[in-house]
Amino acid sequence: MISISNVGSIAAMLVATAGVCGAAAQQSQSYFDESDIPISVRSSGMAGKLRMGLQAGVVSAIGRERCVNVLWTASAIANQEPDYSLEVDFANRAIGGAKATTRNQMVGTNFFPTAFGKLSDSEVLVAGIRSSGVTVVQRWTLVWPPQMPSPTQDVESGLTSVEVVFPTIERSNVFVGPALSGRRYVTGINSLRRLAGAPTQALIQFLQPDNDVMVMDLSSGGFELLASEANSSAELGVLTSLATKDYSQIGFGDKTDTGYCYRFWRGDSDLSTVLPAGSPPTPILMLVDNDRDGTIDNAVQLTSGQFVSGGFDNLRNYAAFWLD
Repeated sequence: MISISNVGSIAAMLVATAGVCGAAAQQSQSYFDESDIPISVRSSGMAGKLRMGLQAGVVSAIGRERCVNVLWTASAIANQEPDYSLEVDFANRAIGGAKATTRNQMVGTNFFPTAFGKLSDSEVLVAGIRSSGVTVVQRWTLVWPPQMPSPTQDVESGLTSVEVVFPTIERSNVFVGPALSGRRYVTGINSLRRLAGAPTQALIQFLQPDNDVMVMDLSSGGFELLASEANSSAELGVLTSLATKDYSQIGFGDKTDTGYCYRFWRGDSDLSTVLPAGSPPTPILMLVDNDRDGTIDNAVQLTSGQFVSGGFDNLRNYAAFWLD
């Protein structure tokens, strides 16, 4: 265990507006060129959605800005299992008579966000780097109004719509400190789910120096080395698939015959990775918690053919896939 103390909570609560992002960006002097942040890191978003009532949110970074964007979508059929038989009305952005309403919630930060991980429907882990080179991991808790909007129906069109509301955001620091032995950019983060109780740990991957994957304690901010590109002392040892340098997020799925699966995504998809001529394809990496107790049991490195033949590409093989 690398012992690093929790730096405690900050009492910050705000309703985000577009102007907050620009204001936050002017608060600190830059000690490194933010363009140095790899493009695969800057373009990252969160695998999975935040959800409340009849709206869902997709979390992402905004280029090189000290800013987080949550794209909220509200609909009378939001957060339900998809029904592909419903009629799609592209002109009115409606499915089955339910119109989708969208709004962007911009949240300013005092660091460059590089990775996001879902803790629950109303909690997210946000990781990034400050201008001084300090690594930051925060827990954001969304606080919603006591009553969420209900659908209303337009008399003329017959379409239903739901108003989008913005939650306030409470932030607390999980970890703030200098880079760990040269580890600088967080490229992926996701909570380690468990059947009994809320997550107490998270998977976190650093781009440098060896694409290390670590387990972070959400209470103490401590780290344990789980897997590495080159460090054989890691719990899972050396994983050849970590040799690639364009990982951008860690996804989650509860595969019914396998367990909790944490997939490491590269760029927009594994198929988009450009490799030098003659190079063998990089295996698709997943870490698996077979008994769903919040502890990784093994690493799976699959070819694209094995990924398909094993049913990992079929959403129907995952429990409640539409919620994650």
